[in-house]
Amino acid sequence: MLLQTTFRENHITKKMLPNRGELPMYHAENTHEAIISMEDYREVQAEMARRSAKHNKTARGPAKYPFTSMIVCGICGKGYRRKVTRTGPVWICSTFNIYGKAACASKQIPEGTLEKATAEVLGLDAFDAKALHDRITAIRAEKNNTLVFLFKDGAQIVKRWADRSRAESWTPEMRAAASEFAKKGQAMRSCQQQEQ
Repeated sequence: MLLQTTFRENHITKKMLPNRGELPMYHAENTHEAIISMEDYREVQAEMARRSAKHNKTARGPAKYPFTSMIVCGICGKGYRRKVTRTGPVWICSTFNIYGKAACASKQIPEGTLEKATAEVLGLDAFDAKALHDRITAIRAEKNNTLVFLFKDGAQIVKRWADRSRAESWTPEMRAAASEFAKKGQAMRSCQQQEQ
């Protein structure tokens, strides 16, 4: 048993707090009769570890994407991270994502736009993650939709990217919902006109 894992704050409030090193804890052994032997316990633990290693293949850690840890915000200096929105994946400044535009006025970059700009800078027809990591050390996202690609040989290439048009940002589901909304509004207006 582990004793004194909690303690009272004081005698007036009587609030119980977890003991995180404020007071000593005591480990008491052989306080209860064992239900199973220590050998059985160790065998079961070893079997559980064996089965876990055999079947739990999902514990891979955080997902890695081609632009992970490569994009730096030119305004606040924080790294960009990937975020999936209803219009698709985008890369967004961590400061902007957490604290908003008042803290950092950077813009989110659609992943497709970023891949297209990278392929153009590398002189490729399509985006290639291996070529990205072989030739580029970092990408700095500046104001006015400007990306500065920093190459391993010391060269820098500045590339401007264009915002998506509003038509491109609509998904088929969003179009269907907007169509239904417009139809309902039109039906309500025609009903109101008939009543008048």
